[in-house]
Amino acid sequence: MLTYFDENIDFYLEQFKELRKYYPNLRDQMESGNLFLRGEVCFNEDFGTGFWINDCYFVEIAFSANYPNVLPSIREIGGKIESNYPHFNKNGTGTLCLGTNVDLWLRFSKKKSILHFVYELLIPALYAHAYWKKKDKMPPWGDRPHGTPGIIQFYSELFKVKDLYAILRLIGFVANHNYDGSLSCPCRSAKSLNECHGQMILNLLNNIPREYVIKEYNEMLRVYFKHYKRPIA
Repeated sequence: MLTYFDENIDFYLEQFKELRKYYPNLRDQMESGNLFLRGEVCFNEDFGTGFWINDCYFVEIAFSANYPNVLPSIREIGGKIESNYPHFNKNGTGTLCLGTNVDLWLRFSKKKSILHFVYELLIPALYAHAYWKKKDKMPPWGDRPHGTPGIIQFYSELFKVKDLYAILRLIGFVANHNYDGSLSCPCRSAKSLNECHGQMILNLLNNIPREYVIKEYNEMLRVYFKHYKRPIA
């Protein structure tokens, strides 16, 4: 079966050529239909913090055969990122946590290009590690907790709702694919979904890979049931 890269080889080569202008030390290799970019990426950025960092990391970026419908994964392969770094995945994969999948997808989908992924998602994550290393704390925009607490915080910020029950009701319309705009909005605004959070829900329904939403929904459900032990209506 042809992969995205087989079917779009000219487009990929154009993207890779663009990428190499800014990150000339990255090399590409196809392995069993998957694309791997490996090599050194360097940056000199402050990302609005006022604290400039000039640094380099050796990375591996893995694009599955289903790209661009799934996010690439990142491993730092130079041994520079410590296992106690808060955003280092401790699941045996050695990958970096760049953020929640839905958050990353919303940012990535604005421009589905390899250069956009590297500069807008990867480089800020590497900068965050360098900042943490130098200051022993995360940068102001990178202090979201790792794991399920970070997922809850993301949706709380997205919906501007603090109550976990309300967050789960809202994201449940996406995970369960049962949107009904005439229902009362779970945020207790006394408005219907159509008048309140409906457009946000429809945007997630139409633009986010459902498996990402389901995974994060289930992780939040585990926290909810552990603390509240009551069903989601």
